[in-house]
This record gives sequence, C-alpha cells and structure tokens, in this order.
Amino acid sequence: MGHMPTPPASTNEIESVAHPAEDFPADRTVVWSPIFQAAWDRMNEELGGPPFKIEPPNALMAKLDSFAWQAGLSLPEGGWKLWSGPNTQEFVDAANREAAQMTGEENGPFDSSMVVPPGFASLAVLALLNRNPAFEVEFHPDPISLRFHSSSGESKTVQCFGIGEARLFDYFESVRIIHYRRESKAIRIAVRKQEGEDDRRGESVVLYLPSQRENFDVAWSRVKGFLCEGLHGEEGSEADPHLHEGDRLCIPYLGLEASADFKSQLQGLRYHSGSVDPWVIAKAKMRTKFEMNEKGVELRVVVEIITVLAGVPDFVPTVPRDLRFDRPFFVFLFRDGAEWPYFGAWFGDHTALRDSSDPELIEQRGHLKVFRRPDTGEEFTVPIEPRYSPFEPDVTLRYLPQAGAGVREAFLLGGIFQGVASLDRNEVLQKLRALQAIEIPGIPGWKADSLISLAAEKGLTLQVAAQL
Repeated sequence: MGHMPTPPASTNEIESVAHPAEDFPADRTVVWSPIFQAAWDRMNEELGGPPFKIEPPNALMAKLDSFAWQAGLSLPEGGWKLWSGPNTQEFVDAANREAAQMTGEENGPFDSSMVVPPGFASLAVLALLNRNPAFEVEFHPDPISLRFHSSSGESKTVQCFGIGEARLFDYFESVRIIHYRRESKAIRIAVRKQEGEDDRRGESVVLYLPSQRENFDVAWSRVKGFLCEGLHGEEGSEADPHLHEGDRLCIPYLGLEASADFKSQLQGLRYHSGSVDPWVIAKAKMRTKFEMNEKGVELRVVVEIITVLAGVPDFVPTVPRDLRFDRPFFVFLFRDGAEWPYFGAWFGDHTALRDSSDPELIEQRGHLKVFRRPDTGEEFTVPIEPRYSPFEPDVTLRYLPQAGAGVREAFLLGGIFQGVASLDRNEVLQKLRALQAIEIPGIPGWKADSLISLAAEKGLTLQVAAQL
C-alpha cells in the first residue's frame, strides 16, 4: 500500500491515552491502543501478578491492573509481539532484530538509551503492533473537498475519498452502514485477508461519528452495540445497511505520528507478592504511526516499559444519507468478534487531516523527502530527521539498583529519575572530586576518587551499583 502523499501531523499535536476510559480533550486528535495494556499485563505477569498495594494510590495504575480482556482475541494475529526480560543491551538488541523481521526494515524500533548491565534489578517489556490492512475493495479520491468542523469550532477544507463514480454493487458486501441518525453515524469497512490468512477471523475498520463527547470506552461500547444490532431497513430507506443511490460517502485522508510518555501518570511504589521491596516505573512510552487512504490503513505502535526495584519505603518517583465525516469522529481497527479493538483514534481537530492545498510527497531520496506544490508545480525537499536513535552523551552517570540489595534508584546528579544525567567531562570530574571522601556502601574500598579512574577506563561512562 502506498504512502500518504502528505507528511503526517506533528507528534506534539497528537495526544495519547493509556486506558480507554481515560478522559481526553475533545478538540484534539487522540490515539489509544491496547498493545500498551498487553505490555503492562506482561510486566505484572513477570513480577508474580498485579501488585497487592500501590503507595500512594494511583487511579491510572489501578485501571491498568484491573483491565480484563484476552489480548490474543483482540490483537491481530501475526501483527503483534511482546518481549520481556532484564533491561540489558543484549535483550534490547535481540528484540530489535526480531522486530525488524516483522516490519521488514533494517533496524528495530526500540530505544536502548536506558539499558543497564546484567544482574541488576530491572525489567523491560517491549511491544510492537505492526499491521497494514488493505480495504477489501479500494475507494477512490473524491475531487470535491470536504469541510471538516473541529470540536473547537474551527473549520478547514480537507481532501477525502469515497466511492466516486464506481458501481454501488462493488461495495455491496465490503461497506455496511451499521448506524445512521441525523446527528450520529457509523460505517464498517471490510479488510482484505492477507496471504495465508484464509482460516483467520476477518478484520474491519469502523468509522463512528458520535453526537456528543465520548471516551474510547464508551465509544467502543456503542460501536459493539451497532455491530450486534445492525440496520435491517428496506433498500433505499434510512435503515438500509448497504450503500444506495444518492448516498454521499466522504472519508478524510488521515495521517499522524504520536509520541507519549506516561511515566508522570504512573508514579507510585508497586508492591508485588514476588518481592519484598517495591517496584517503580522508570519508563512508559508509546509511539504511534497511523495513516489511512483510499487503499487501506498503515499502523505501527511501539511500547517500551521499564520497571526497577526500589528499596526505600519513602521513595516516590517521579433517505439520501450524508455519510461525510466532516466533524470529529472515531476510527477503530478490530478483529471480527473481538472483545476490544486493537487500535482507536479520535480526530477532534484537523491536525491529522490532509489539507486540500497541501504539497504532495513525490518520492524519498536517501535522507530527503521530495514534495510538489499542486498549485505551482514547484518541488522542494525536506530532510528526514533520524528516529529512535539512542542518546549517546559524552558522559553518563547512573546509580542503578542491584538485585536483592535493598536499594533505590537515584542518580548522582540532578535527581533525575529517568536513568540518565549527562554533563561535560570537566564538570563530571569536578563533581566527583568533591565527593572523594564519601565511601560508597556495597562496593568495599571504593570511593569517589576510584570512580574517576573507572570513568577514564570506561570512556567516561559510569554505571555504578550503590546502596543509598
């Protein structure tokens, strides 16, 4: 399936939620996928089950810990995978090799900037959802632009696709209207089975335009009701489940990239039955890329969760029917009969919609993307920024929790609870020399001056296990 001819919406314009019941601003574009939940569940499984206590209580953690579902029945077969293990370079490298085989790309998507040496009390859970479902019957670009009205009251002319001049009979089975009211509507679009998937359950894309503000939980509950009840009207009536003469189907082209860091929402000590000391979330990120055009959908979601052992109790880390989708709407991707979809997006504004006057992407030449302005024919290039490259500072100082040592995760400089504090060489040495008299428990005979020598030996990268 070809790439979208316009660059996707910027990551800082797109919001993400970790749980379908979370509220979100209706005037923004928002994404959610239970692949994050699948990674969270694997983390709990590795730690002996959900925690029996969280201090202080955390509402989002409680929702994630109590979410009941069967991941294998909702996520697309062959389109997702989880990896869990010690947060080491070897583990991340192995996961990236397997992920690259799934995506067909040279490099895997997982970041290794927070890895720790083997033997330390840390757990990494990595997840990849990679699915490119093609519509059973392709649609056609619509030469008439669509006026999209955002929840904020703004409106913008965007490009869309539909059935064009094609025969309605071509879409008799692939497109179903599952709900139609004056203020709300929903359609289901069948997805073509990929090679070797004859025995698998089918998949579909649902577009649902609600009459009022809803979160993903409520919206999907309504969609499931529509799918179950369906429309059963006579041909040509408002309740006709098939497209008929006079219907106007108009779906905006969609493209977005989102990057979310949920760590600040997941603060608290997590006490699991398998450990005396509590665990804390050191990293919880999700990256999403979603595109939809007349041919189908391209979707990739990458999740990275890292949890570490903390040992100090007081430590808290940081009739003719109008089927134009011209107002905010949901998009769900799901396996037929699944309890939950495997992706959801709310398009509350126009940031992910293709502007009807936007330049078109012509080709990619190495590290450059070539665009053409449709009005003047002028071509211009845009450099492609490297993505997901590990952060490699000149000097990295880390305090890392040691398995069974009853320690907490803290960092020598800045009090940054994210795994990395970087300074230039002279500043690092100055800080270390100021601490020469401080003995480091857990490493007999080692003081800060010894660490200076270690810094030189290790290329100015310090990774120190110490009790605090």
